[in-house]
Amino acid sequence: MAPTFRWISQYTNYCVTVVQTDDAAGVLAAFGGEQGIRGGIEEAFELYHNSARHWPVVRIVDADGWCLAIEMDSFQGLRPPVLARLSADTRAAVLALDHLPEHRMAYAENGEVAGPVRALDPSSPERDQFERVSGTRLGDSKPIDFLHQICGFPIEDDLVTFPGLVGAILPLLPSPTTVNSRVHSERDAKLAALVASGTDEQLWPVVSRHVKDMLEDAGVSTEHIRFDGHLSDDSPTGKALRKVLAEEWMITASPTFHLQRSEIEAIRGRVHAASAAVALLRGGPRHAVAEMSHHRPGTLWQEQLLEELAGIDVAPTAAATVAAQLANYQAVTNRAIRIPPSLPKRRDD
Repeated sequence: MAPTFRWISQYTNYCVTVVQTDDAAGVLAAFGGEQGIRGGIEEAFELYHNSARHWPVVRIVDADGWCLAIEMDSFQGLRPPVLARLSADTRAAVLALDHLPEHRMAYAENGEVAGPVRALDPSSPERDQFERVSGTRLGDSKPIDFLHQICGFPIEDDLVTFPGLVGAILPLLPSPTTVNSRVHSERDAKLAALVASGTDEQLWPVVSRHVKDMLEDAGVSTEHIRFDGHLSDDSPTGKALRKVLAEEWMITASPTFHLQRSEIEAIRGRVHAASAAVALLRGGPRHAVAEMSHHRPGTLWQEQLLEELAGIDVAPTAAATVAAQLANYQAVTNRAIRIPPSLPKRRDD
């Protein structure tokens, strides 16, 4: 049975997104959902808890030229890639409250996203800019009033509990982020220096083969994954990787599935491999190697990669950077790790 719904301001673990449109199906598609059913809280609750995959669920309610997208126990509406899609040719705003509890909010217009910012942190340096972009004054009002200012009507119980279009979300791909390679050993340092010094033309064919090997070792089919450097959420490659990454919901969702440790580790292996593929296709080979340095098991692949990249001349700045990273690791962990004296030399030295 679905839980009794109280005032949303008294609830935790929710995300409410308002979009200025009357196209509920378009809103569901922007979230990453493909099919929806008509239903209310009970249908959304059952879809989430009875799903074989436990993907997040969104319920979209029509309201006076706006759509309200309500999530319980997920925060997909707060993600910049989702807001960018939701606000294409229109505007959208979102308020989320997590289990900390902490209110966060964001605003987007014509694909440009401002935030997220913390609602109750007046000292936040982004707060003034956020108010200018969104055209709101946060002041001392309740966080839920932020949405009221945007859409012009209060977000009340009778509205957020109204039936709407209910659908499971296949989460969008993550945005590219800067990830530093792990430098915990001489091997790590040599590899990081080579990768930092190589060009994309030198790195791409070698690294892409390793990413493909990582996927196959984890049991992920590469039949529909193209390693051509182009990746969109709705392409065959994008959808294939999104489905793998969404498996993480099986081990992080609440309540979780009753899985054996071996099953959990297998899921994590597939998710880490897909993350490396996304890093490669959205960030380039350096991002992919950084992801692999943190999550690819074993060291044989590093030895192979060192051999395959041995022809790259290491830049002095790269050598100095990785030496500093290794020294910092030694200092932080208080372990006797020798700073490598034998990083690859430039050929003209």
